[in-house]
Amino acid sequence: MDGGSITASLDRIEAALDRLEAAARNAETLAEAPAAEPETALAPGVDEGQHADLERRHTQLRSAVTASLARLDALIAREDT
Repeated sequence: MDGGSITASLDRIEAALDRLEAAARNAETLAEAPAAEPETALAPGVDEGQHADLERRHTQLRSAVTASLARLDALIAREDT
């Protein structure tokens, strides 16, 4: 690999780390924000069954994202040591 390729690779890595840091700051800001009151009204055109399905899917997605962020955090921590 020549010097230009190494520099380009390092620039891409640095940009990716900057994006991760920005995402982490956003996540921390959201985590510290007071929880909003849950919406009790159904969206127009959504029946109770669809609403329940959307809530279930939202819960599953939230769990998957939480698990992914935990794995990412563990990888970053491992690289820091």
